[in-house]
Amino acid sequence: MKKVNVNPVRGTRDILPAAAQLRDFALHKILGAYQACGFRRIETPVLESLDLLLAGQGGENEKLIFKVMKRGEKLDVANAQEESDIAEYGMRFDLTIPLSRFYANNISQLPTPFKSIQAGPVWRAERPQRGRYRQFVQCDIDVIGEPSINAEIDLIRTTARCLNGVGLRDFIIRINNRQLIEALLVECGFAPGDFASIMIALDKQDKIGIEGVQAELNGYPAVAVQRLIDFLNEKIDTPQGMTSVFKGTPPENVIGLIDELNVVMDTVRALSKGDFQILFDPSLIRGMGYYTGQIFEISYKDFPFSIAGGGRYDGVIGRLMGRDVAACGFSIGFERLCEVLEAENLNGGEGETRAIVFVDDNAQSLAAYGFAAQAAQQYAVVNVLRKQKNHRRQLEGLHAEGYAAFYYYTGAAYQKRSVEFEKV
Repeated sequence: MKKVNVNPVRGTRDILPAAAQLRDFALHKILGAYQACGFRRIETPVLESLDLLLAGQGGENEKLIFKVMKRGEKLDVANAQEESDIAEYGMRFDLTIPLSRFYANNISQLPTPFKSIQAGPVWRAERPQRGRYRQFVQCDIDVIGEPSINAEIDLIRTTARCLNGVGLRDFIIRINNRQLIEALLVECGFAPGDFASIMIALDKQDKIGIEGVQAELNGYPAVAVQRLIDFLNEKIDTPQGMTSVFKGTPPENVIGLIDELNVVMDTVRALSKGDFQILFDPSLIRGMGYYTGQIFEISYKDFPFSIAGGGRYDGVIGRLMGRDVAACGFSIGFERLCEVLEAENLNGGEGETRAIVFVDDNAQSLAAYGFAAQAAQQYAVVNVLRKQKNHRRQLEGLHAEGYAAFYYYTGAAYQKRSVEFEKV
């Protein structure tokens, strides 16, 4: 018999019990914080039509879609001339595009504004690396139907509450505005049709540096490129600093964008209680093509990736409904967050009490499970296990899992026994 490869598919993982426990802890805290701030959970299918997924709103991620072949009579490979002849659905690459379709389909049953929660897996056919998988979980909150910056403030303070809830402090929220970047590109002399590709180059700045960005922009007007590079070298760190780019008085819409950024930053800073920072970052771009306003990301210490990101995407739902609909969202990268929690030893186990009730033979089963039912009033977890021959190794393994209370049958009742592991 041919041996089957039992390794998980490349870019995916098996989740062992200890890791699953950490993930359960994190998800419980995240969902609790979301719901405490008035967001409500929904679910969307993992499959969406390729027409929706390839509508030009997903940026580079549209190149990473796992596509699903047609089945039965619909699949005619021999006569297929285009990809659409053999595939009509794809696995979702994020939760924002499915949410937009969900809202357009169910708007008559939803309040305004609608504050949604989504938590589930997404798929991208990319090269796996640290903190980046082909299957991974996202935790999203979105506010639909609220055009004011109250949506941004609500999303940022709620996401910060989630991170505080799992034990993180001193993280940094970076914020910018896509419209402000577009105004900058106009002032530098770039054509609007080039904005998307220029922003892709700017989004790589943290990886390739300013010189790398300049090389990526080779072929655009030299004067425009130089003005942009000069701006990047200024190291501007306040929204007001953006006005230095403009000749004379900045356009009125630019002043308005700066004022809104200041209100959001001042409000969030006042709510932070010193647990985190919020900083203006003019180099922040975000890779998705659908962002239309303020954008934000969260980083933590020296970890080489962001753990959350989002922004305003007012144009996405409008394309599906034929009218403008305000929308803004913030997503926690769950896999990356769990990697941080593991590295920081924040596993949520503190204060949890876990007990083992040992069984020596079948005759003790009724007593064991009866006692376990009583012990459940005292302990968060009560596990009934058969006592193994190599009891020392069994105890050491259970202690490593977080069990600290051990009960043995004495012939008449169960009694707690103190165990010193170095002497067992």
